[in-house]
Amino acid sequence: MDITTTIAAKSRVPHWVMVQCETGSSPSCDAQRVDAVRVQGSRDVFIRYEALDDELNDGNTVARVRVIKGGVHDPKDVIVQLSTAEGLLTLDVTESKKTIEVVLLQKDQLQRVESRGSGDVVVEDNVLATIGTSLSIAVLGSGDVYATTTETVQMDTLTLSSKGSGRLQASFAELRVSKLQVQSYASGDVAVFVESDSETDNLSIVAEGPGDACLNWGAAMSVNQFMVQQVGAGD
Repeated sequence: MDITTTIAAKSRVPHWVMVQCETGSSPSCDAQRVDAVRVQGSRDVFIRYEALDDELNDGNTVARVRVIKGGVHDPKDVIVQLSTAEGLLTLDVTESKKTIEVVLLQKDQLQRVESRGSGDVVVEDNVLATIGTSLSIAVLGSGDVYATTTETVQMDTLTLSSKGSGRLQASFAELRVSKLQVQSYASGDVAVFVESDSETDNLSIVAEGPGDACLNWGAAMSVNQFMVQQVGAGD
């Protein structure tokens, strides 16, 4: 499945585009669930959750996307593509000089976030998956990523990484994960904030570049195995 939608460069602001998939093409599509979002562009993207009104829900809509601020002199369209990658229903958003809002229809279901551009990405509460096999947030470009959830996250593996110059800041209310991986491979920093008592069987911190990895616990954190790998100049 590969479905591409565009928001024309001269579309009025705001202009909603409904992102739809083919019913029966995947379990995620049938559940109206986006599993992963990948962003590339030079402006900010906001990802939030909001249930769709029953009268607007046709059963195969998985997200809504709109331009909330755009450069009138930017001739490029916004490209929104829906595909299946590594078994995940993935929404790719490519924008140029426009600020984008992505609204997902299912609460606490997003398993993967990737930022590949220079714009910032903000993942609001009620978006990130809270129960499952894995949750991954990655910065691959120069834009920053800010993600938060007020729910308890129970995962086999939670991976937070920066492989670019952008900063990743993730805030959690509580963590119950088997493996927590905090990784900085370039100049971008990774900062993790946890408010309540949490636990992980295996905590690994990797700093292989000048970027820093920071973990801030507001309460007790139970860790069975702890590994630190530092190669570069980062802390």
